[in-house]
Amino acid sequence: MHILLASALLALAATQSLEEKKAEKLKSEFLKKAEWKLDFDAAREEAKKSGKILFTLFSRSYAPCPACHQLENGALLTDDFAKFAKDYVLYCHVTTMIPGEKYGDLLEQKGGNAFPWLVFMDSTGDIIVEHEGPRNAEAFAKSGAKAKDWVAMKEKADKGDKSASIDFAILQLGMGKVKAAEAVKTIAAAGTPSKEQQAKLDAELINAEVREAVVALRSDEQASELGKKFYARFKEGKAAPTADNAFQSYYILVMNAADEAKDTATFETTLKALKAKYGAMPGAAAFFEEREQRLKQLQEKK
Repeated sequence: MHILLASALLALAATQSLEEKKAEKLKSEFLKKAEWKLDFDAAREEAKKSGKILFTLFSRSYAPCPACHQLENGALLTDDFAKFAKDYVLYCHVTTMIPGEKYGDLLEQKGGNAFPWLVFMDSTGDIIVEHEGPRNAEAFAKSGAKAKDWVAMKEKADKGDKSASIDFAILQLGMGKVKAAEAVKTIAAAGTPSKEQQAKLDAELINAEVREAVVALRSDEQASELGKKFYARFKEGKAAPTADNAFQSYYILVMNAADEAKDTATFETTLKALKAKYGAMPGAAAFFEEREQRLKQLQEKK
């Protein structure tokens, strides 16, 4: 009995500690700077009434989160963010680890795995766009524009607009929400794409082909084999992917294959393409320094 009582008291103490951490989190200044909703049901209801999209922040209170702290005490306190926020319903979900809390595992349910996580949702709570890139009002607005385009296009497609159905399928494909085969099937059912639509579709099919192949990788050996296939494609002069979620993987795999083949020219070309696009990114310097050194070694051996 004494052991059980002690365990119960320890559990109670832990719960109280989590409650206190939650209470402290909810006092955060950023939650006062703009009209944030803290209840998922209330946020979705407001989105339905207003016709606005949800801008959702997943944060946490149960443990320190330096990245959350930086965002919440930086960009979310600015006047630019307050201006951006007027076009959206703001929803902040705080993961607390408090047992039995409503929607306590929402982050996991939605597919998130890190904090802070920023996404745009429709009024049902389904994710439309995951924000990537800088965490500031200007970048949020760009992601928000994509989300608004998605909603507007979906509405037109749902009303039977054939051209909008094709555009929406291409958009879905580009966002990685559907696989290539599904998008092609949807478009075939909607009709014949215009020349402009076909050009967009062709580009997105290349992106999807690369993206789906990379996602399927399970070992270094498979990555090496895929790199050789991409390398052959590159040498044949075929179109390369353009989307960030395919471009980086494609060029790195081609560069690795070029390194193995001692193809200095291709190694240099792919390195330049990667550096032009990602060279200024924080934390990228070490990667490019290493690859620049490898390029020198290849050039010396020629």
